Amino acid sequence: MRRPSGGVGVGGGGGGMMLGEDDNYGIMPEDEILSDDDNAAPEMQSEAEEAAEKEDPLLMAIDDLEGRVVSAFDDIKLQSGVRSSSASGSTTIHEELSKSLRPVLEVAAHTGPSVARTYYHAEGVEASCEDVYQRVLSDLVLPVILEMAQSDTIAAKRVASLEFFKHLYQECAKAGSWLDSTTAGPQMGPYGSGQSASPHHSSMHSCNRVQQKRRSAKKLAREGEILRYWIQASIACTVQGVFSNEASENAGKYRPKLCQSK
Repeated sequence: MRRPSGGVGVGGGGGGMMLGEDDNYGIMPEDEILSDDDNAAPEMQSEAEEAAEKEDPLLMAIDDLEGRVVSAFDDIKLQSGVRSSSASGSTTIHEELSKSLRPVLEVAAHTGPSVARTYYHAEGVEASCEDVYQRVLSDLVLPVILEMAQSDTIAAKRVASLEFFKHLYQECAKAGSWLDSTTAGPQMGPYGSGQSASPHHSSMHSCNRVQQKRRSAKKLAREGEILRYWIQASIACTVQGVFSNEASENAGKYRPKLCQSK
Protein backbone atom coordinates (compact mmCIF):
# COMPACT_ATOMS: atom_id res chain seq x y z
CA MET A 1 0.00 0.00 0.00
CA ARG A 2 1.31 3.40 -0.95
CA ARG A 3 2.08 5.80 1.90
CA PRO A 4 0.63 9.33 1.83
CA SER A 5 3.32 11.81 0.82
CA GLY A 6 4.10 15.34 1.99
CA GLY A 7 3.39 15.01 5.73
CA VAL A 8 4.25 13.45 9.06
CA GLY A 9 1.64 11.70 11.15
CA VAL A 10 0.72 13.07 14.55
CA GLY A 11 -0.62 10.51 16.96
CA GLY A 12 -0.01 6.93 17.82
CA GLY A 13 -1.71 5.25 14.88
CA GLY A 14 -2.15 5.51 11.23
CA GLY A 15 -5.39 7.42 11.73
CA GLY A 16 -3.65 10.39 13.33
CA MET A 17 -3.92 13.89 11.93
CA MET A 18 -1.50 14.65 9.15
CA LEU A 19 0.36 17.96 8.77
CA GLY A 20 1.43 18.83 5.29
CA GLU A 21 4.58 20.69 4.40
CA ASP A 22 2.54 23.73 3.44
CA ASP A 23 0.57 23.72 6.68
CA ASN A 24 3.41 25.31 8.72
CA TYR A 25 3.07 28.74 7.12
CA GLY A 26 0.99 30.12 10.02
CA ILE A 27 3.42 29.09 12.73
CA MET A 28 5.90 31.85 13.75
CA PRO A 29 8.87 31.21 16.06
CA GLU A 30 8.24 32.51 19.56
CA ASP A 31 11.47 34.49 19.70
CA GLU A 32 10.48 36.46 16.57
CA ILE A 33 7.09 37.34 18.06
CA LEU A 34 8.74 38.61 21.23
CA SER A 35 11.34 40.57 19.31
CA ASP A 36 8.61 42.55 17.53
CA ASP A 37 7.07 43.56 20.85
CA ASP A 38 10.47 44.43 22.29
CA ASN A 39 11.28 46.66 19.32
CA ALA A 40 7.94 48.43 19.45
CA ALA A 41 8.28 49.46 23.10
CA PRO A 42 11.52 51.51 22.73
CA GLU A 43 10.13 53.22 19.63
CA MET A 44 7.00 54.30 21.47
CA GLN A 45 9.08 55.40 24.45
CA SER A 46 11.48 57.47 22.34
CA GLU A 47 8.57 59.17 20.58
CA ALA A 48 7.05 60.04 23.94
CA GLU A 49 10.37 61.42 25.18
CA GLU A 50 10.79 63.54 22.06
CA ALA A 51 7.29 64.93 22.45
CA ALA A 52 7.97 65.74 26.10
CA GLU A 53 11.20 67.54 25.19
CA LYS A 54 9.43 69.63 22.57
CA GLU A 55 6.88 70.75 25.16
CA ASP A 56 9.45 71.37 27.93
CA PRO A 57 9.27 75.11 28.76
CA LEU A 58 12.87 75.20 29.99
CA LEU A 59 14.29 73.60 26.85
CA MET A 60 12.17 75.85 24.65
CA ALA A 61 13.40 78.91 26.57
CA ILE A 62 17.04 77.80 26.25
CA ASP A 63 16.57 77.26 22.51
CA ASP A 64 15.21 80.80 22.27
CA LEU A 65 18.20 82.21 24.15
CA GLU A 66 20.60 80.36 21.88
CA GLY A 67 18.76 81.71 18.85
CA ARG A 68 19.13 85.29 20.07
CA VAL A 69 22.83 84.83 20.72
CA VAL A 70 23.50 83.21 17.35
CA SER A 71 21.60 85.99 15.58
CA ALA A 72 23.75 88.62 17.30
CA PHE A 73 26.93 86.74 16.41
CA ASP A 74 25.82 86.59 12.79
CA ASP A 75 25.49 90.38 12.79
CA ILE A 76 28.96 90.73 14.28
CA LYS A 77 30.38 88.40 11.66
CA LEU A 78 29.02 90.62 8.89
CA GLN A 79 30.57 93.73 10.45
CA SER A 80 33.35 95.00 8.20
CA GLY A 81 35.26 96.75 10.94
CA VAL A 82 34.44 100.19 9.56
CA ARG A 83 31.83 102.41 11.15
CA SER A 84 28.61 102.78 9.23
CA SER A 85 28.80 106.57 9.05
CA SER A 86 31.80 108.85 8.73
CA ALA A 87 29.84 111.98 9.60
CA SER A 88 31.12 114.14 12.43
CA GLY A 89 29.66 113.12 15.78
CA SER A 90 28.51 109.69 14.59
CA THR A 91 29.14 106.56 16.61
CA THR A 92 32.57 104.96 16.47
CA ILE A 93 33.22 101.41 15.36
CA HIS A 94 33.79 100.44 19.00
CA GLU A 95 30.38 101.77 19.98
CA GLU A 96 28.73 99.97 17.09
CA LEU A 97 30.38 96.65 17.97
CA SER A 98 29.51 97.10 21.64
CA LYS A 99 25.89 97.74 20.68
CA SER A 100 25.85 94.63 18.50
CA LEU A 101 27.18 92.52 21.37
CA ARG A 102 24.78 93.99 23.91
CA PRO A 103 22.06 91.34 23.29
CA VAL A 104 24.65 88.62 23.93
CA LEU A 105 25.67 90.28 27.18
CA GLU A 106 22.05 90.63 28.33
CA VAL A 107 21.26 86.99 27.60
CA ALA A 108 24.44 85.66 29.16
CA ALA A 109 24.38 87.70 32.37
CA HIS A 110 20.72 88.43 33.08
CA THR A 111 18.11 86.77 30.88
CA GLY A 112 19.74 83.36 31.26
CA PRO A 113 19.60 83.29 35.09
CA SER A 114 16.05 84.65 35.01
CA VAL A 115 14.94 81.84 32.69
CA ALA A 116 16.64 79.24 34.88
CA ARG A 117 14.82 80.26 38.07
CA THR A 118 11.50 80.67 36.25
CA TYR A 119 11.25 77.34 34.45
CA TYR A 120 13.04 74.97 36.80
CA HIS A 121 11.90 71.34 37.07
CA ALA A 122 11.32 68.99 39.95
CA GLU A 123 15.10 68.54 40.15
CA GLY A 124 15.29 72.07 41.49
CA VAL A 125 16.57 75.47 40.47
CA GLU A 126 20.20 74.36 40.71
CA ALA A 127 19.75 71.85 37.90
CA SER A 128 18.02 74.37 35.66
CA CYS A 129 20.76 76.95 36.33
CA GLU A 130 23.38 74.40 35.37
CA ASP A 131 21.53 73.57 32.12
CA VAL A 132 21.22 77.23 31.12
CA TYR A 133 24.79 78.15 32.05
CA GLN A 134 26.23 75.12 30.29
CA ARG A 135 24.37 75.57 27.02
CA VAL A 136 24.38 79.37 26.78
CA LEU A 137 27.73 80.36 28.28
CA SER A 138 30.02 77.33 28.39
CA ASP A 139 29.02 75.87 25.02
CA LEU A 140 28.24 79.05 23.06
CA VAL A 141 29.07 82.54 24.30
CA LEU A 142 32.49 82.02 25.88
CA PRO A 143 34.02 79.87 23.08
CA VAL A 144 32.77 82.14 20.29
CA ILE A 145 34.02 85.33 21.93
CA LEU A 146 37.37 83.67 22.58
CA GLU A 147 37.60 82.61 18.95
CA MET A 148 36.93 86.20 17.93
CA ALA A 149 39.80 87.40 20.12
CA GLN A 150 42.15 84.71 18.85
CA SER A 151 41.55 84.60 15.12
CA ASP A 152 39.49 87.52 13.83
CA THR A 153 41.38 89.48 11.20
CA ILE A 154 39.71 92.77 12.12
CA ALA A 155 41.49 94.46 15.00
CA ALA A 156 38.37 96.29 16.18
CA LYS A 157 36.58 92.99 16.77
CA ARG A 158 39.45 91.70 18.85
CA VAL A 159 39.21 94.78 21.02
CA ALA A 160 35.44 94.29 21.24
CA SER A 161 35.93 90.74 22.44
CA LEU A 162 38.16 91.88 25.30
CA GLU A 163 35.68 94.60 26.17
CA PHE A 164 32.95 91.96 26.21
CA PHE A 165 34.78 89.79 28.74
CA LYS A 166 35.27 92.82 30.96
CA HIS A 167 31.59 93.79 30.84
CA LEU A 168 30.46 90.16 31.21
CA TYR A 169 32.44 89.76 34.41
CA GLN A 170 31.03 93.01 35.76
CA GLU A 171 27.44 92.17 34.85
CA CYS A 172 27.65 88.63 36.20
CA ALA A 173 28.66 90.05 39.59
CA LYS A 174 25.39 91.96 39.87
CA ALA A 175 22.36 90.82 41.85
CA GLY A 176 20.63 87.74 40.49
CA SER A 177 23.42 86.78 38.10
CA TRP A 178 25.93 83.95 38.07
CA LEU A 179 28.61 85.62 40.21
CA ASP A 180 26.28 87.66 42.43
CA SER A 181 28.33 89.24 45.20
CA THR A 182 25.72 91.73 46.41
CA THR A 183 23.39 89.42 48.34
CA ALA A 184 23.71 86.59 50.80
CA GLY A 185 21.71 83.53 51.75
CA PRO A 186 19.30 81.57 49.55
CA GLN A 187 18.65 84.57 47.29
CA MET A 188 22.30 84.84 46.27
CA GLY A 189 23.28 84.21 42.69
CA PRO A 190 20.98 82.93 39.94
CA TYR A 191 18.87 81.03 42.49
CA GLY A 192 17.02 84.15 43.60
CA SER A 193 16.06 87.56 42.30
CA GLY A 194 18.90 89.19 44.21
CA GLN A 195 16.60 90.75 46.78
CA SER A 196 16.95 90.16 50.50
CA ALA A 197 15.16 87.02 51.59
CA SER A 198 11.75 87.55 53.20
CA PRO A 199 9.50 85.15 55.16
CA HIS A 200 7.20 84.86 52.15
CA HIS A 201 10.03 83.52 50.00
CA SER A 202 11.84 81.47 52.61
CA SER A 203 9.92 78.29 51.83
CA MET A 204 10.46 78.63 48.09
CA HIS A 205 14.15 79.50 48.11
CA SER A 206 15.31 78.06 51.41
CA CYS A 207 18.50 76.02 51.35
CA ASN A 208 20.53 74.28 54.00
CA ARG A 209 24.22 74.60 54.72
CA VAL A 210 25.16 71.80 52.33
CA GLN A 211 23.31 73.50 49.49
CA GLN A 212 24.92 76.84 50.25
CA LYS A 213 28.35 75.23 50.20
CA ARG A 214 27.59 73.52 46.89
CA ARG A 215 26.32 76.76 45.37
CA SER A 216 29.37 78.67 46.54
CA ALA A 217 31.62 76.05 44.94
CA LYS A 218 29.66 76.31 41.70
CA LYS A 219 30.00 80.10 41.76
CA LEU A 220 33.77 79.83 42.13
CA ALA A 221 33.93 77.33 39.27
CA ARG A 222 31.94 79.64 36.97
CA GLU A 223 34.03 82.64 37.95
CA GLY A 224 37.18 80.67 37.21
CA GLU A 225 35.87 79.66 33.81
CA ILE A 226 34.99 83.22 32.79
CA LEU A 227 38.35 84.53 33.99
CA ARG A 228 40.18 81.71 32.18
CA TYR A 229 38.53 82.61 28.88
CA TRP A 230 39.25 86.29 29.50
CA ILE A 231 42.93 85.60 30.14
CA GLN A 232 43.20 83.38 27.06
CA ALA A 233 41.65 86.14 24.96
CA SER A 234 44.05 88.71 26.40
CA ILE A 235 47.05 86.49 25.68
CA ALA A 236 45.92 86.08 22.08
CA CYS A 237 45.79 89.84 21.67
CA THR A 238 49.34 90.30 22.95
CA VAL A 239 50.83 88.29 20.10
CA GLN A 240 53.25 90.40 18.11
CA GLY A 241 51.60 92.04 15.15
CA VAL A 242 48.00 92.05 16.34
CA PHE A 243 48.03 95.70 17.39
CA SER A 244 51.66 96.66 16.80
CA ASN A 245 52.17 95.86 13.14
CA GLU A 246 52.34 99.22 11.38
CA ALA A 247 51.86 97.51 8.03
CA SER A 248 48.48 96.28 9.18
CA GLU A 249 45.76 98.71 8.21
CA ASN A 250 44.45 100.77 11.19
CA ALA A 251 46.06 98.42 13.71
CA GLY A 252 47.76 101.19 15.67
CA LYS A 253 44.67 103.27 16.35
CA TYR A 254 43.12 100.50 18.48
CA ARG A 255 45.92 100.51 21.07
CA PRO A 256 44.35 103.19 23.31
CA LYS A 257 41.04 101.34 23.34
CA LEU A 258 42.86 98.08 24.10
CA CYS A 259 44.50 99.66 27.15
CA GLN A 260 41.09 100.82 28.41
CA SER A 261 39.74 97.27 28.29
CA LYS A 262 42.41 95.91 30.65
